[in-house]
Amino acid sequence: MPDDDEQPDSIVVSLRLKPELAEAFRTEAARRNCRLVHLFEEIWELYQCQPVKPSHSPRKRKP
Repeated sequence: MPDDDEQPDSIVVSLRLKPELAEAFRTEAARRNCRLVHLFEEIWELYQCQPVKPSHSPRKRKP
């Protein structure tokens, strides 16, 4: 049986984070007693409310 939050049209997105950032993200989700996906959704909604800033060139990948 799928989770209540699981939707048939959802897509898994993988992110590679620095260990410190990943730990802070998990800690904040635990502090709020919410799932990582819910915290990410909140962050994304807040991000979208910000005024548009001029884009910067993307980081160069290390070889």
